[in-house]
Amino acid sequence: SDLLPPSEFVAVAEDSGLIVEIDLLILHAASRVLAGWKRRFPGLSLRLSVNVSGRTFVDPALTAHVAEALQSAGLRADELYLEITETMLVEDIESTTQVVDQLKQLGIQLAIDDFGTGYSSLLYLKRFPVGILKIDRSFIDGLGIDREDEVIVKAVIRVAQALGIALGAEGGRSEEHTSELQSPCNLVCRLLLE
Repeated sequence: SDLLPPSEFVAVAEDSGLIVEIDLLILHAASRVLAGWKRRFPGLSLRLSVNVSGRTFVDPALTAHVAEALQSAGLRADELYLEITETMLVEDIESTTQVVDQLKQLGIQLAIDDFGTGYSSLLYLKRFPVGILKIDRSFIDGLGIDREDEVIVKAVIRVAQALGIALGAEGGRSEEHTSELQSPCNLVCRLLLE
């Protein structure tokens, strides 16, 4: 059978409301897979990052679902990141804040995807339990080509270092991009390249 790319079904799933059920199925399945890897490779420190849609993220039952997934898989809260886009944090700030506060009490950290393309408020880096910032591909692709992209990436690296936040980068698959990301600030934070 042919695999259907996300671009062909995510919008339909979001419009129909099925995206919440899909997100929760993926959360539970991925948690079980991580638990299996931990049993198989006990010496490795493994963590899981699960993308959730905006609709799922503001669902009042999300925290209970996350707690259940962790418990049934036997995982700790610090082994799971919920990955959301930067704009999701501020689209419905009241609902988002309630959910984030509940997740924070549970011990869950956030991974912020597409960082730099939304509102880029530094306030939420201080206020919310952000564990990973994923610098948007548009900035990474400009490294070595566009001086402004380089300045922005270096600034984000410095902010992340100062706050103890790990970094990820979308794109950046070439060796040139890797060295550009590591050299500016002698990174002490982890750099996770996709």
